[in-house]
Amino acid sequence: MNPPNPLGTFTFANCPCGNTLSLSSHGMPLTQLWALLAWARLETQRRGISPHALLNYLRERICDQVLNPPDPPNEPGKPTAPDHPGPA
Repeated sequence: MNPPNPLGTFTFANCPCGNTLSLSSHGMPLTQLWALLAWARLETQRRGISPHALLNYLRERICDQVLNPPDPPNEPGKPTAPDHPGPA
């Protein structure tokens, strides 16, 4: 059965700030979704884990990247801050 207006797949996570984060395949080309599903099948076999475990791992990585983004690169000509503050 093919729904007339598929929503895609969704995953949700609670942010420490109180908001709900969501990740969706909505609008993703079908061929890309199929490729991701094929990758997930191969990856679960390679790692010897369940699809649920793989999705939990991916969810944790995505949440970590969203909630703890890397520091922005320094602007050219601007000095970098020292890693360890110390006497000048």
